[in-house]
Amino acid sequence: MVGNTRFDAYRTPLLQFIADWNRSSVKSNLIENGPSYGGSDRLLLPSLASVVHALVDRHGMSVPDWVWNHRLDEDWALFCDPEEAGSFFWERALREAPPTCVHHRVFFHRRLLDKGTPDWWLPWT
Repeated sequence: MVGNTRFDAYRTPLLQFIADWNRSSVKSNLIENGPSYGGSDRLLLPSLASVVHALVDRHGMSVPDWVWNHRLDEDWALFCDPEEAGSFFWERALREAPPTCVHHRVFFHRRLLDKGTPDWWLPWT
């Protein structure tokens, strides 16, 4: 996951993963093997784990072991820079996040999980 900004690096691949998940008939195949990453971005694996954790919880599936291993030492809102802490989007992400985000300390609006479904474009509250 690379890009010119953190938004580019995370947004497109994560949104595509969520859409693929929502369209898949065999969801477990998408998450059974944990990702490998040798880079220095400390946000990458916790972000992915937070999204996967919320998706499997939503579908009543077992959380893969690898997901539990990835968490941050401080809160982060997906698609926000740390300097934005306290901003509208930051606070909304924390307030509207799935409960599973607490473990990883990576938060996002719960409607992000609707990508690839007919409800994706409905107004977000």
